Amino acid sequence: MNILCKHGKLRQILQAAYVGALTLLGFTGCEDDPGVAMYGTPHADYSIKGAVETPEGTAIPGIKVSLLQERIYDLEQSRKDTLQTTVSDEQGAFNLETRAFPTQKLIIAAEDVDGEANGSYQETNLNIAISKEDFQGGDQSWYSGKVEKEVTVQMKEKSHE
Repeated sequence: MNILCKHGKLRQILQAAYVGALTLLGFTGCEDDPGVAMYGTPHADYSIKGAVETPEGTAIPGIKVSLLQERIYDLEQSRKDTLQTTVSDEQGAFNLETRAFPTQKLIIAAEDVDGEANGSYQETNLNIAISKEDFQGGDQSWYSGKVEKEVTVQMKEKSHE
């Protein structure tokens, strides 16, 4: 009988510890407001369309175009994540669409990957500023909305020295 009492008391202590841990993590039994226990990650949809051309306006096909997002960890550390990549078509046009964490800046990186086929061009980065007004159709919760931008990426020829 003494052993059952000890086990019963131990069970009560463990149950209280589990309930306390779950409460600290934000789990509850019944909720009147389901929004209180909502979990998720902020996100937005991005649609970046454009063209790659020379400074004179001539279309450049076959250019690798990447959409990058810079993550800044502190004053000394940052990393650029590639969100989407494509290749410009015969008219130099490209279209990049992705879903990512909301940001105030995206980067277009253009790189000549086809060798001498269409000339030889220097790598180019283009910063795209994004304001709060650029986010359309957000739900005032985790979804910030869709950002649509149209850009022109100008690439200079490499010097043949």
